[in-house]
Amino acid sequence: MKAFSYVLLVAFLSVLCGCAAEQGGESGPMASVEAKAPVSVQDLTKRPEITKYASPEYPKEAKGVEGKTIVKLVIDENGAVSDAAVEVSSGNDLLDKAAVKAASDFEFSPGEVDGKAVKVTMMLPFKFQTE
Repeated sequence: MKAFSYVLLVAFLSVLCGCAAEQGGESGPMASVEAKAPVSVQDLTKRPEITKYASPEYPKEAKGVEGKTIVKLVIDENGAVSDAAVEVSSGNDLLDKAAVKAASDFEFSPGEVDGKAVKVTMMLPFKFQTE
């Protein structure tokens, strides 16, 4: 359980400090981004903040396996996770599925561009360690 506390802290701090910013993807002036297309966290005037954290459950079948999964999230205009998918695999399907499930249960305050709530894409890392 201590290992997952560390995972939660790392993920939480990454989001707050902006270290979980989307890598790659579309860039350029906001005028070129479609109204409904998700915006990268780099283009926001206000970043989403975690309001509900979900701890991943370490799969029993993955006993002794460690790894890091990076999940790509789409956060809607209300702060709910509307999509979550593995961006970088841990190399273990069970860990990846646990990370996506946990990421899907997160809730955020909405990201904003000039005071208007927008869809946001961002990365959320999950590190699985055994004790």
